[in-house]
Amino acid sequence: MPIRASFVVAVLLLAVTAHAEPQRPASATDELRRRFDHALAVVQTSSFRALEPERQRGELRRAISGVFNWPEIARRSLGARQWSALSAGERREFTDSFMTLAERAYMGPLERMAARGVPMTEPVRFLSEAREGSETVVRTALAYPRELPVDFVMVERTGRWQICDVRVDQVSATENYSAQLRRVTAPK
Repeated sequence: MPIRASFVVAVLLLAVTAHAEPQRPASATDELRRRFDHALAVVQTSSFRALEPERQRGELRRAISGVFNWPEIARRSLGARQWSALSAGERREFTDSFMTLAERAYMGPLERMAARGVPMTEPVRFLSEAREGSETVVRTALAYPRELPVDFVMVERTGRWQICDVRVDQVSATENYSAQLRRVTAPK
């Protein structure tokens, strides 16, 4: 994934995180907006910025564990055929490894942004929400450093909205990872 896209997704990973889930919002957009508001409030505190990078990563890891549907993201990235060939244990192992890979790709830009004290006033505009089959796509525009379209593909499962893909400038993160995995695992 290009550096710019990694930075954007990193900002969004941070922005959509929250520790509490008091009441399920009526729409996917409401859920994202609520998580953005909470995350921005947390990140802007001096106490968060004062944490060591490893502790910041731990806090972010715990915070995003509920909003991102990592097994679904991993399944989409690996591909349905390869996923179905794995045992339940192998799926868990792949999901954990994939989550670690994604975290590494996006934590660096987050840490640099937090260290610089990037101003986060009005970082996201919520443009629209549309059903696409069994999924809901929340279209947003990230305002920093320039406006960039970012779509969150979400599903509602067990009464909660969860992200199952992120499209940055119309490029799907799961399709991007899938292409990389095919390239790495292709017979030579």
